[in-house]
Amino acid sequence: MRKITRDEILNIYEYEKVRPQKVQEIIQLKKNRRLFIEPWVHLVFENRETVWFQIQEMIRAERMVREEEIQQEIDVYNELIVPHPIEKYSTGRGFASKGTIDSLVNRAHTRFILS
Repeated sequence: MRKITRDEILNIYEYEKVRPQKVQEIIQLKKNRRLFIEPWVHLVFENRETVWFQIQEMIRAERMVREEEIQQEIDVYNELIVPHPIEKYSTGRGFASKGTIDSLVNRAHTRFILS
């Protein structure tokens, strides 16, 4: 999956204009990308659109305007984007019993990023 670049990220003002529509799009997109394993554990299979949205939301929430802050946020989230569809990173909600899913143990948030 292609990494997010700085030129794809909107400034806070421009993002506020499109945010209501983007929120609805992401809600619909994630409905089909969520897997419930147990009532207290679910996985969200992220893609490039959802990662872009999360970057925009963090910039908005933190009111980031400095280029170095924005680039740092992009770099952090780009680490979650997998370059090859076979590789997967995980983050999730809840707790897993020993041996369930190693990456869930002792983690508060688990996501799979797939292309």
